Amino acid sequence: LHVHVGLCYKKLGDDEESILTFEDAYKIMRTASKVPNASKGLMIPIISSLCVLQMSRPALDTQTKVKHEKLLEKFVTEAMNTRSTVHVARALCMQAVFHSRYGELDRACASIDRLRTVYNVEKHSVDMTEEYGRDYAIEALAESVQWYYLLEQHERAEDQADQVIEKYLPLIDPLDVDACMNVILPIVQVFRLTSRVDDADWLLKRYVINPAHEHASNSQFWIPLFNPLAYVIELIMMEESEMFDEETILEMENWALAGSDVEYAEELEKKAHTMIGEICWRLANYRDEGDPVREKLEAKAQELLQPVAHYPHGEFFLRKTALALMEAF
Repeated sequence: LHVHVGLCYKKLGDDEESILTFEDAYKIMRTASKVPNASKGLMIPIISSLCVLQMSRPALDTQTKVKHEKLLEKFVTEAMNTRSTVHVARALCMQAVFHSRYGELDRACASIDRLRTVYNVEKHSVDMTEEYGRDYAIEALAESVQWYYLLEQHERAEDQADQVIEKYLPLIDPLDVDACMNVILPIVQVFRLTSRVDDADWLLKRYVINPAHEHASNSQFWIPLFNPLAYVIELIMMEESEMFDEETILEMENWALAGSDVEYAEELEKKAHTMIGEICWRLANYRDEGDPVREKLEAKAQELLQPVAHYPHGEFFLRKTALALMEAF
């Protein structure tokens, strides 16, 4: 009953009541003198749902962070008790992402190392998708590319990226644009910084932009990010080739200063603002000091990057990117 009520609250958008209901359910399962065999299978849905709800809220103080960390440790333990590879993998993925949010990249990578010892992507991906709706292990392995990069383990980051592209990406339904984007975006973000911008451009067009247009994807979620991503990649490609198209640059300036002022979904806003801020920064460098357009571009960049760099949120890679761009002014 508690599970059904908790899920109902979640569907209604009342996360607070949903959390309280799942916490009650977990306490009942842990303190009951005897749990019927038919009910033992509820433990993982209860604790995994509780973790998802709690992790969706950034911990703004040490006490809350410690509470979240202990909850994830319980999830890992309960998952291991089931002897289910899929549940253990889901718990380790969530633990890795949690540590990455707070810049604890060594601990995040340690969870990824544990994940590799228990989870075989080719063998378990179908089961993970059936149980949880998508393969969170592939997503975590892709996201770890960013963690290795930030730890300055650049060769390991590229090796991990190549493994995801060559072995794991083909396992995802090519028409599932959302799933493909969840996997390739962390890799694209790193490739832009490691002289592999051509690969980033190919990945984005091959697995996301072209399928979305050619097959009239029902999902519209990622589409607002297409222009920022395509423009920043095109700018880097021009810089690396030293071949600049003035007409394209003017078009980008107009878009950056006016056309980019759209309302993004909350989950995309920091990503979009970081990319647009970078576009403005790069475009400003093409203008002379004192040029009014340069000043507008720099002002727009700082306006967008400041919140990403300094306000509390869980996207550590974006925070580091925004800080680096702010320091470059």
